[in-house]
Amino acid sequence: ILMIISIFIYSNEYNLTFGIMVVILFISTIMLISEDAFKFFANILNAKLNWNRITHRILFPLSLYVLLYPFIAFNSESNLAIIFNGIYDTLNLIGFQIVMLMFSFVGIGFATRRTLKQSILRLNIKFPNLKYVILGVVAIFLIDYLVWGAMGIFSQLVGGDVAQKTVEESSNIENTVKTIRHFAPSISELALVSIVVGVSEELLFRGALQPRFGKFYTSLLFASLHFQYLSVIALIEIFIISYVLGIIKEKTNTSTTAIIHMIYDFISLMGYAL
Repeated sequence: ILMIISIFIYSNEYNLTFGIMVVILFISTIMLISEDAFKFFANILNAKLNWNRITHRILFPLSLYVLLYPFIAFNSESNLAIIFNGIYDTLNLIGFQIVMLMFSFVGIGFATRRTLKQSILRLNIKFPNLKYVILGVVAIFLIDYLVWGAMGIFSQLVGGDVAQKTVEESSNIENTVKTIRHFAPSISELALVSIVVGVSEELLFRGALQPRFGKFYTSLLFASLHFQYLSVIALIEIFIISYVLGIIKEKTNTSTTAIIHMIYDFISLMGYAL
């Protein structure tokens, strides 16, 4: 309720965000109190969730609020990544990722109902499949090329506001990456950031969440948490990349997707620096 009030008061263009927030509040409340509603939405998303598991019953409805992040970011009319990352050094830059890493283990019951060995098995941490690592890295860069290439062609054909918006979104991404580079200037620091981000995000999304939420909803959450780029094109691309990583995870393991993620992040960040 407090979030709704704050959005209503402070957002310059609050209508869409406010409306979505109300819908999310309504759906999440119904899911929390109604087993039928919980199972209905779980079936729509092909999520393997159990109403009788209190962690599932709470986490699933609350996860809907993650979907609101991109709307808040775009309505703020400023690059949140620049604002928040600008006061951190390299260690603080990866601090949130370390929290995500810890949450991956805590969320699946480590130290409460699962041992370390059982937690590693649940997160599907095994020796990576090198063949799929290569295929995955190539596939993700191909997706990157095709999405932005197609959008570039489309914006040229349509022109006007679409072309201008494409340029602005590309600039937002470049500014965000430059900020990361500023606070992780050396190759070793960049490698550290890439490793921590790759491991933490893959353990949380592909390892912990995907077996319960499914590839589609997990990818939707994954894309929503990358709102800092302030780019609709980037969100669509990240969703596609996440879905592909989900497919690779099902065919191999979480370790494989983590390495793919690390390599992609490192090469991408280095590429912007060149």
